[in-house]
Amino acid sequence: MLRLLLLCTLLAPLWAHAQIPLFDRDPRGAVPEEVEIFKEEQLNLPAAPEQKNLIAFDPGRPTTMKFYVDAASVSVGQDQVVRYTLVVTGDEDTRNVMYEGVRCKSDERKTYAYGRRDGTWSLARDPQWEAFRYDVPRRTLYRNFLCPLRGPVQSADEAVGALRNGVHPLVKQFSPYE
Repeated sequence: MLRLLLLCTLLAPLWAHAQIPLFDRDPRGAVPEEVEIFKEEQLNLPAAPEQKNLIAFDPGRPTTMKFYVDAASVSVGQDQVVRYTLVVTGDEDTRNVMYEGVRCKSDERKTYAYGRRDGTWSLARDPQWEAFRYDVPRRTLYRNFLCPLRGPVQSADEAVGALRNGVHPLVKQFSPYE
């Protein structure tokens, strides 16, 4: 028993040394940095939405409100942000107009400005990118029309076509419910 204890005492430093890596760098190569530096384009507000350009879409949940996107305002920037004017109407004379953008890769949205009754814009005080969380209508717009399979549409025409058809073709093709 004493011999075993003595043997363990002598071998303990060797076992501890075996846990120390023998290389001062990873032999598989450098670990790539996955930090994306995002530079957003300068904001250019569109013209006020016109009734003839509004395309209704299903908000993804039952509601008495109606949701529209202004086809003339849809754009896809070099920064891969899909921008659009969202119009939400409710009972009687209720109408909310917002100019927004979505980042498909990061699953985020931002409201840049709010529409006024006279057709001008009021800039948001401190627009920040934020997660959709429980905003079902905007998440539906993101998933089904603007960012199919989490990638941005390639052009405004592609997004407008998806809105007019009720769903983006890629979403329809890969939907488990059809």
